Parts: sequence; C-alpha cells; structure tokens
Amino acid sequence: SPPATMALEVTSETYKWLTDLGVIIRNPNTKVSEDNKYTIDKSSAVLFENAVNVGKIIKKIAIESEFSTLSEEDKKELKLDSLKEVNTPAARLFNWKHAIEGLKKLDIAIDNDTKSLLVAGDGDMIADVLEQLHLKSLTKPNLDAPKRITPVPSGNLGSLDVSAISA
Repeated sequence: SPPATMALEVTSETYKWLTDLGVIIRNPNTKVSEDNKYTIDKSSAVLFENAVNVGKIIKKIAIESEFSTLSEEDKKELKLDSLKEVNTPAARLFNWKHAIEGLKKLDIAIDNDTKSLLVAGDGDMIADVLEQLHLKSLTKPNLDAPKRITPVPSGNLGSLDVSAISA
C-alpha cells in the first residue's frame, strides 16, 4: 500500500501559481502555517507524490508555453503523457523517472539521493521541485531581443545627417 502521505507545504506564491495553472483547485479551507506555507490537500498531494502533477507542470512550461526554448526533438523525448495516475511504488518510480528527464531539459538537476526522496514521496523535496519549477516559469527567455528596433523619434528628422547615405 502507498506510504502515509507527508504534508506537502508550498509558499503562498507557489500555491497561487499552482492554482492559476489549474493543477490544483484553490481551497478556502487550505491550512496556512505561521511562516505562510500552504498545505496542499491530501487528494492533490498524492498527484504530486506520484509525479503526475509535476509532469503536467513540466508539460505546460516545456511544451505548451510560447516561451519554451526546447527543440521539437526534445519535446518529443518527454514521455509525460504516459504517467500512471496510481500511487504504487512502481508507478511512482516510473513517473518520477520521466518527470526527472523533463526537469533536466528545464535545467533542473536532480541527483540520485533527491530522486530516492522524491520517489518515496518526501514532501519537502517535492515542494523544492515545485519552487524550482515556479522560478523557471517566471524566467522567460527574451527571444525577440536581437530583433528589437529602436524607433526613430518623430519630428526633428531634418536634423539627421543624411550626407553618408548614397543614392
């Protein structure tokens, strides 16, 4: 049987982000700790423990976002549609393996010790991954920077030196 669910607490910013993404539903009864951490309810927490919701977030950031910097080949390599919604040890291992591949593509490195804790359902480690994903989602690459053209101020065009322009 699955391990006892550990409390999954995230910052208020990450909680709001998760609800904005539609990964969890805002719950008025959500417990908030003295240090402003929100406890994710047990039924939602299970979908983070077995990496299903983590996979959904990676998919939103890495594949569906207009700001994704992944190549089409990298996107195809992500096997996030095959995650299993059950919370058995085998399903968690399978799901986290694929989620960690997705995290790597987003430059979030997970070492073997952390992987073991994630697969075991460690709430603090899962919360840390969620915080890192939240930060990634805020960092939008400036894809149009080189193409940006500085507009010429209107008026005063008569004072521009056009002598260097050949006919």
